Order: sequence, then C-alpha cells, then structure tokens
Amino acid sequence: MAANRKPGRPTVDRITDAQRQTLKEVREFIARKKYSPTMQELGALLKVSAASAHQLIKQLERKGYVTRRLRQARSLEIVREPDQEIETLVSVPLVGLVKAGPAMLAEENLDGHVLVESRVAGRGPCFALTVSGDSMVNAGMREGDVVIVRRQPVAESGEIVVALLGDESRAIASNPALVLQ
Repeated sequence: MAANRKPGRPTVDRITDAQRQTLKEVREFIARKKYSPTMQELGALLKVSAASAHQLIKQLERKGYVTRRLRQARSLEIVREPDQEIETLVSVPLVGLVKAGPAMLAEENLDGHVLVESRVAGRGPCFALTVSGDSMVNAGMREGDVVIVRRQPVAESGEIVVALLGDESRAIASNPALVLQ
C-alpha cells in the first residue's frame, strides 16, 4: 500500500450526478425562498436523510462549489457552477498607465503584478496597464481599470491597441503595436 494513500474510498474531484442534483435543489430553493435550505429540507427535496444531505454538502464544499459558515443556520451559498472550471492564474507585471484621452508621457515603472487567467496571458508576452482618462468609455474602459496588453507586431482592423508613439502611450481603436486582451 502506498504511504500517502488514505484508507477508504478514493476522492473524486469531478462532480457526481448526486452532487449536481444537490446543487440544483439548493439553487432552486434559494431562488424561491431567498435563503438556503436546512439539511432536513434539502434531504426531503433529494429524498435522502438529513445526514446524507449533509455529506453531499460537505463534498461540494470540499470541491469548491458551495461555502457555508460553521454553526450558522441557512448560511449555505453556491460559489461556482459545475461548468465553471477553476482557471490557472499567472502573474502579469503592472507597468504603469495608459492614457485614454489626451496624450501623456508613458510611465513604464513596475507597479506590481496582477493575477489573470492563463488562457488570457498565455498567447504571448503580456503586461498590465492602469487606464487614465475616459475617452475609451464606449469600449468598456473606465478610469482606474486595469487592462491586459499582449505585445505583438501587427493589429487587425477594429482591434483596440495601445500605441507607443515616442514617449506617449495611448489606447486607440485600431492598428499599431499592442493589442488589448
């Protein structure tokens, strides 16, 4: 027997049909009543004992689908759905400001790092910039937002880019060098 193996049933991280049904019943109960069910109420909905309902909730909690506060009634919350995979996060350097408005001097000092999903940052060298100004509000960029920028040599027509023009950095809609993610 392997030294790290625990006795009993092996753990399974994917969600089972019973756990999926439990999440469905909890979601529908909260939608109807505006508070979460007790273990007795959940057991009745699932046609199992309160102890079995409690075990299902513990498994869902361990797998990151629900959370609850210990010793507090009706504190059960769904924190993610079965089709929401937990993404791998990567660190992207936060290097300064991008002006969304009149041109300004580009500040390229390392201000820290931000964590982003690997599928966003995994398509080439990336960095993050904080938006300054409001000329890109119609594109969903507001003052103080952090944008992830992928460095690339060419941009397609209609893409939003960060253009480096001498010492100035601006977010514009279309062409030059850096495409926003």
